[in-house]
Amino acid sequence: MLDVVCFLEQQLIYERIGRFPGPQWPHKRDAYALYVVERLGDQSLDAAGRLWEVVRGAQQSRNAPCPCGCGLKYKKCHLTLATELARVAARYELGGFDYEGLRRYAGVAA
Repeated sequence: MLDVVCFLEQQLIYERIGRFPGPQWPHKRDAYALYVVERLGDQSLDAAGRLWEVVRGAQQSRNAPCPCGCGLKYKKCHLTLATELARVAARYELGGFDYEGLRRYAGVAA
């Protein structure tokens, strides 16, 4: 049963990031930090940093402009992503990092 649970978790990661988390994917806290950084990777560093602050718990009204800066309402832009990443951040205690610190922890920033 444990093998099935591990496979399903890897399959969910594959569906999100487009590659299978094989042996090179360490299932530790830093791997989930990398997952968060990759999910925010299509944004500029400034926009990703603002979204990360919302994920960490900064108050954001659903009807306010999205923190990414696109001009859409938050609920129509990144609310779903922020909610998903907030769950990951809470589960793996990533909320203590600012965005640059998260990127360094994930091994992405120099």
